[in-house]
Amino acid sequence: MHNKNYVMIAILAVFSFLAPACGSGGDSGSDSGQAKDFPVVTLQINAGGGRNAQVAEAVQKMLQENLGITVQIQQVEFAQHYENLESGKARFWRAGWVADYPDPENFLNLMYGAHVPPELSTNSYINSVRYQSAAFDTLFVRALRTVDETARMDLYRQADQLLVQDAAMLPLYYNIDHRLLQPYVRNCPQNPMEYRLFTEVWMDNHPDNPYNADLKPLPGGVKRGGVFRYNETQYLRSMFPLNISEVVGHRIVNQVYEGLVTLDHTTLAVKPCIAESWQISDDARVYTFKLRRDVRFHDDPSFSGGKGRGVTAQDFVYCFDQLCTPDGANKGFSFFVDRIKGARDYYDANGAKSADALSIAGVRALDDYTFQITLNEPFAAFLSMLSMPFCAVWPQEAYEKYGTEMRAKAVGTGPFLMRKVKDNDNVVMVRNENYWGRDANGNQLPYLDGINVRFISEEKSEMLSFQKGEFDLKFRLPLDMYDQIVDRSGPERKLTPEFSQYQLQYVQNMMVEYYGFLHPDPDGIFSNPLVRQAFNYAIDRDKICDFVLKGNAAPAYYGIVPPSYPQYPHQEVKGFTFDPDRARYLLQQAGYK
Repeated sequence: MHNKNYVMIAILAVFSFLAPACGSGGDSGSDSGQAKDFPVVTLQINAGGGRNAQVAEAVQKMLQENLGITVQIQQVEFAQHYENLESGKARFWRAGWVADYPDPENFLNLMYGAHVPPELSTNSYINSVRYQSAAFDTLFVRALRTVDETARMDLYRQADQLLVQDAAMLPLYYNIDHRLLQPYVRNCPQNPMEYRLFTEVWMDNHPDNPYNADLKPLPGGVKRGGVFRYNETQYLRSMFPLNISEVVGHRIVNQVYEGLVTLDHTTLAVKPCIAESWQISDDARVYTFKLRRDVRFHDDPSFSGGKGRGVTAQDFVYCFDQLCTPDGANKGFSFFVDRIKGARDYYDANGAKSADALSIAGVRALDDYTFQITLNEPFAAFLSMLSMPFCAVWPQEAYEKYGTEMRAKAVGTGPFLMRKVKDNDNVVMVRNENYWGRDANGNQLPYLDGINVRFISEEKSEMLSFQKGEFDLKFRLPLDMYDQIVDRSGPERKLTPEFSQYQLQYVQNMMVEYYGFLHPDPDGIFSNPLVRQAFNYAIDRDKICDFVLKGNAAPAYYGIVPPSYPQYPHQEVKGFTFDPDRARYLLQQAGYK
């Protein structure tokens, strides 16, 4: 979920150095010809991430055994990771990126040089490694402007291979995510993005279902009623669409806010949402959307009489204007400011408080129910990108009333309304009785009466609560219980007899876990490509996946793009293998003992 600003959607950890500066940065070898000791490294991991600690301990051991580098592990509060990454204070960190939308561009965009601010002291929200390569940028921009999918994917492949060649980061593994569902949960498919929409999830009668008495049969064999309960191990930072920077917020706001398009819960194909249809010009630059006429904002005190009003094209103009307005809470502008015609001019004019900041030239309401966006250049993934929370519609009235309080005061158009937000405890959503959606049998959606999200950081406690029937979904299994829960002896994974009453789902996710290097390293350590390459060759990814993660991941022997995209030729990207002899040679070539 950016970054899902950047729905970073991100799981993060930070390495910092505790040694005095050594090296001047940028050179491939030693300045003096004298081999230096490599400085001690402190590996900081976010508190509450059990598997993060186990992987960190494995990496600590590998770097010591294969390169003689001492690594110290220290847990740091989650919020501090964002500060260290965005501000350029971190030198070497662990990060995870989950796709915000289903296109390889979303991963390669992390390394696009245009996202790097000119000064190290200026926050960098997307390209936190601050990697800059003219060759990579050229390939990336060519791909963005290429409409033919096969040609575009090949350009992405070339760009991905260049990242490997430059050792721009250290890809560790691609997640294989497992989920358990209670036996009565229906129509809750898993997808490689863990993109969750509970609009059409329903509950069946079952002895273990606490809501049996509340269920009402509907045409088509589905049932209405029940509250879906699940847990997140990290608390969300915000529910304001422009401020979504982690995957937890992404998953929650998807139930409350909507945009022009959405993604199919199973295939991740783009499908209509508030826009019932659209047309794309022959030059692939102009998108014209026809809006539904029956969509209303949630009832809220910000409206006259407390009743939500209908959504019009002008609401989308307002929200896109806000998306391209300078604001510390705006995490999404980098995705759009150089893509939409006039967005950069509007952004700069607002930053300068200029009277020219009237509207974005490429964003227009042709009438109340026709909305048009004009791009600077063709961008094949644009429709997918519009599914991000940044592009959700929300009412100007609510923003004027609540301002920064919209972090918890969510007013959207989605199938659920926000009822309660209690920090570090739970979020409660209830059914939107005025929701516009209908299923194929004419039943009003959603089927559920509500959703209750709790925040238990410890995986074993979460698992125990699931077994007690307090949760309807358990996302990711505790590693030290994995073999007790899942039998992976055959070609297909299945539940052991002890857990066979539940439903098992698993999929290789559109997610990559990697270590990032700060390229403009003031100490000149990770500015050196030989050091970055040495670190890559020193890690036994197979061992981490098989023994530490117990099959819950696949080794990242390709590039930064996970092998979850059927149209992407990931097998043609030649990544780093485990080669400790080469790792030691490269570190010596870099000038270290």
